[in-house]
Amino acid sequence: MVRFSTFFVSTIAAVSVSAQSSTEAEYAIRKTSDFYTSALDLRREVEQINDLSCLLYTLFKTGPLARVIPVLDRITANFVETYQTVVTFEPLNATIPADEAAGREIDGFVAKGTIESTAAFNRQTQASTLNLCTVPGLATGIFTSLTNLKIAARPFFYEVRNFVPARAFEIERNLNFFMTAIDGAIAAAQSVVDT
Repeated sequence: MVRFSTFFVSTIAAVSVSAQSSTEAEYAIRKTSDFYTSALDLRREVEQINDLSCLLYTLFKTGPLARVIPVLDRITANFVETYQTVVTFEPLNATIPADEAAGREIDGFVAKGTIESTAAFNRQTQASTLNLCTVPGLATGIFTSLTNLKIAARPFFYEVRNFVPARAFEIERNLNFFMTAIDGAIAAAQSVVDT
């Protein structure tokens, strides 16, 4: 009877831990998916910047230049919320096969978000897209948003990496790509602020 009780309690505990891991994994999947979606938005807005963008922003406060800062700030808020929550999670012992089969792996969303955001940052470093006319505060606003995002990025990537140790190498490699690209965008924005 004692053995049965011990087995029963152990089984309940294992199921409870498994359910908790699944809930935590689902949260991380959702938040990294949000990163990817916002990174797609950022790339789309940056790629739409052209000679008319300054005029649209100056006259009507519309167009892609008006939308870049809110998207950057949305990614920053997502990063902060994610790392503040994920830091409380126990690391996953392995990736979840069902999620991988469905293309919903955490590291996959991190990688795709990194690809899209670094493409946006790299485009922002080109003088033709970041010569933000002479609108007061625009270059400063973009510089500030990029800087805030950079500050939030490292803990985001680290906590996601710690949560999915089986994919630590891939996630850290994406962090390096992200930081290199955002540093270039920050430097480009800083050069506009300083002129």
